Amino acid sequence: MSDEFITQLLRLIDEGQDENISIPSIISRSGYSSAQLHRIFRSRMGCSIKNYIMGIKMYRCSLALKFSGLSVKKISELCFYSSQQAFTRYFKECFGTTPVEFRSNSEVIFGKIPAWGHKVNGCLLYTSDAADDLTR
Repeated sequence: MSDEFITQLLRLIDEGQDENISIPSIISRSGYSSAQLHRIFRSRMGCSIKNYIMGIKMYRCSLALKFSGLSVKKISELCFYSSQQAFTRYFKECFGTTPVEFRSNSEVIFGKIPAWGHKVNGCLLYTSDAADDLTR
């Protein structure tokens, strides 16, 4: 598996965030079976495709909270959550704080996207244990 394939796959995922890209659409566009693609992705990235997508989504949400001025409800809608409450629950699980508290009390440090490690073995998010990597 070439680095170029993984780079193209990551680009596809990143560009699809505005469209709520689905794992089945990623699989169909990859040319691999579901099992093959999941195995390749996990071996190269250290996390599942689902956790990678959720990590990217949560990172983007954290930036929107800090810099956009949009309401928590609007951010949850833009990130395709079924409700503000579902978004808040997931955000708190990932970041150890509510979106409102994060907006008020956290400082984002650019260039550092720490490893996910809260309840799911994945990547691209931080936990309260690794909070110094993203916030102060």
